[in-house]
Amino acid sequence: MVEKASFDFIKDKKFQWISTVVILLAIIILASNVRVSNWDLLNDATTGEKIPLALDPFYFLRQAEAYVANDFTMPEVDELRTYPFKESGWSEEIMPVANVFTWQIATIFSDLTLEEVVVFSPVLYFIIGLILFFLLVYSLTESKITALLASAFLATIPSYLYRTMAG
Repeated sequence: MVEKASFDFIKDKKFQWISTVVILLAIIILASNVRVSNWDLLNDATTGEKIPLALDPFYFLRQAEAYVANDFTMPEVDELRTYPFKESGWSEEIMPVANVFTWQIATIFSDLTLEEVVVFSPVLYFIIGLILFFLLVYSLTESKITALLASAFLATIPSYLYRTMAG
């Protein structure tokens, strides 16, 4: 017969938080693994460099490259959009600046290129967002189980999966 006192460790707050963190890390690792599963397919056949998956991330990459090439300011004219009779400026976006900032931090620890950082950035921002989402749900519900379930659902929603895949 199992004693009742043998399961008292489950009521310990420290054990509950450690279990919650371990489960949240498992959700993050599994969901991130799915999101980077296409990493090897994101190589340009002509140059061998990483390329984004869709048009918006490609535009963010062009903006980030222009931002770095122009001493961390955006040029006045987007030369690929300019028509001879009209000057077109850049769309004001925060994503290229965030990608350049992430790239600057990443170059401290590794030799990643700007292209690799831009291609990987949706996964990185997903991880940060999922942690913040967990904390938000926990602060609203004061339930670790509810926060873990909500985070697991968010990590596996197909429409959110496509928007946070590498590339």
